[in-house]
Amino acid sequence: MSLKSWLQGDSQKSSSFKRKSPETEISDSNSPAKKKIFTKELRQSSFDWYVQDTNGLWHCKLCRENKHDNAYAKGHEVPAKTTNHSRHASSQSHLNAVHRSTMKTQKPMQKLLEAKLHKDDEIALNLLKTAYHIAKRELPKDEKRHMVDYASLLGVELSKSNCNVQYTSSQSVSEFQAALAEVILDDKIKAIQQSEVYSVTLDESTDNGNLKRVIMYAQCVTEHGLEYCLLSNKQISEGSASAKNIVSMVVEELKSKGLDITKLVGLGTDGASVMTGLKGGVVKLLKEHSPTLIGVHCAAHRTALATSQAAKLVPHMESYSRSIASVFRYFHNSALRSNRLRTIQTQLNLPSIKFAEVHSVRWLSLDHTVQVMYRSYPALCMALEKGGNL
Repeated sequence: MSLKSWLQGDSQKSSSFKRKSPETEISDSNSPAKKKIFTKELRQSSFDWYVQDTNGLWHCKLCRENKHDNAYAKGHEVPAKTTNHSRHASSQSHLNAVHRSTMKTQKPMQKLLEAKLHKDDEIALNLLKTAYHIAKRELPKDEKRHMVDYASLLGVELSKSNCNVQYTSSQSVSEFQAALAEVILDDKIKAIQQSEVYSVTLDESTDNGNLKRVIMYAQCVTEHGLEYCLLSNKQISEGSASAKNIVSMVVEELKSKGLDITKLVGLGTDGASVMTGLKGGVVKLLKEHSPTLIGVHCAAHRTALATSQAAKLVPHMESYSRSIASVFRYFHNSALRSNRLRTIQTQLNLPSIKFAEVHSVRWLSLDHTVQVMYRSYPALCMALEKGGNL
C-alpha cells in the first residue's frame, strides 16, 4: 500500500469520528429517553414440547399426555426460564414421557402383533374356505384332514407349523361352518329387512326320531335378483303340529330375526289342511297379523297330487305301480337276491345299481324308479329267471 493511499484512508477514518455540533447535542438532550423493554424469547426449536393450552398455561405436553405429576405437567401462568427447561428436559420424569411418546409413535409391538395377526388371519381364512367347501359339496367333515394335508403338499399353509392344534376335527369343522352360517344368515336377513315385502315357505314334517319339525324359508326380491334363505328348522316341543302352534312359532321366529310381519305378503305351503284350512289354517291365522297375505299352494306338491290322482283313474297304471314296488321289495328284503343281482350286473358289464323305491308322498318318484330299473333290465330278467317269481 502507498503512503498516499494510507494517508487518505486515515483521513476518512478520522472524519467518521467527528464531534457533534452543539445544536445537535441540544436537540438530543431535549428528546425523551427510550426505555428498554424486556422481552422473553422462547426457543421452540429446543423445547418444542413447551406449549400453551387453551387456558393460557404453559406446560410440557409430553408430561401432561402421560399424566405425570410435576410442575411442568400442571403448567405455568408465566413462561418459565430456559434454564428451568433444561433441568426439566434432563429429569427422569420427562425422559420417561419422551420414551413413552416415542413408543406410541413408532408402535413396534403393535406392528409386530399386526404382522402376526395378519398371518393368523390368512390361516383362519383358509380354514374357513375349506370348511365352506366341505359344506357346499356336502362332504364328510373328516375330509378336512385330508384336504389340509394335500394343501400342504401344494405349498398352501392351512395350519400353524409350530402348533399341535390343526383344527381338522369334526367339532372344529362344525364350529367353522356354524360361524359361516351365522354370517351368511345375517347378510340375508339384512337384505330381507331392506326389502319392501317378503314371503315365507313353510313345511312341517317328522324326522327320523319321530319328532315333529317346522322348516321355514324366506324370499325377497333385491337389485341382484331373488334372495332366499333358511330361517329356521325347529322342533315343535310343546303340543302337536296344530295351526296355532305353527303360527306361534312363525311369529316368534320373525320377531327374533327383526322382520316386520306386516311386510309378509306370501306364504307357500304343501296344501295340507292344517296349512290351508279356511277357518283355522295357518294362512287364515297369519292374515290377522298381515291382512295382505296370500297363501300359495306349492306347485311341486300340486303336480304330485295331480299325477297320483290321475293314475288312479287308469287301472293299468295302478297295477303297473304295484309291480314296480314289488320288484324293489323282492331284492331289498333279501341280501342273497341282491348279491345275485350284482353278480349278474358285473358279468353283463352293467352298472351295479340298486332299485329305487316308489314313494307315495314323493312327486314323480315312479319315473325315477323306472329309469333305474331300465338301466339294468337284462340283469333283472336273468335274476328273476334264476330266483323264481316275485
